[in-house]
Amino acid sequence: MKKINSILNGVNFFIVIFFMLVLMNLVAGAEEDQTNQSSEIKENSALSIGSGITPDSNFYFVEDSILSKFRGDLENREKKIAEVEAMIKEGKIDSARESLERYQKYAETAEKNIDPEKSEEAKRSSEAIQKKVEEIRNEIPENERKEFVDSVKTQEKKISTSAEIASKIKELCESLSEIDPLKYDEVCKTDEDAPKWQRNLDKKLTE
Repeated sequence: MKKINSILNGVNFFIVIFFMLVLMNLVAGAEEDQTNQSSEIKENSALSIGSGITPDSNFYFVEDSILSKFRGDLENREKKIAEVEAMIKEGKIDSARESLERYQKYAETAEKNIDPEKSEEAKRSSEAIQKKVEEIRNEIPENERKEFVDSVKTQEKKISTSAEIASKIKELCESLSEIDPLKYDEVCKTDEDAPKWQRNLDKKLTE
């Protein structure tokens, strides 16, 4: 009996290692794809929301304090980039920077908390934003392009990679919960600092 248990433990160990290696390879592949991605963005990618109220409006406080709360971080990112475009086209670089700063806030939150269920939406949105800032590159003063174009594209590649990683983590934890609950507990248990989707998944699988 001890010999059988030992064999089973060994099998479970190798299963966990196998899944971890698969996840690592997929993550590495996702990061490589994002690193190698050039300015060639899908032609059918487009922002899903327009600029609406912009920072040069006296009513911009309505956008920031009310309207933004009815949208998620992904959509708010697109809204801010649409504002950047509108302000750049009007030559209002300071107002464009105001929108860019708000974009960065939403983008950082999105990167940390992307729900795997919205992985494809996040990648589409990322492509649309990269395409948009590339379109307005030549309208931006050359000394401002790193801030308004390059930094945004770098951030969006991180978001695409995070979306891919979140999906693979979800797949791994779901598999472990079926194969070996003890190993699941070691690898996938979350704390209060984990993204909301991951805590919800842990609660669901634990039950």
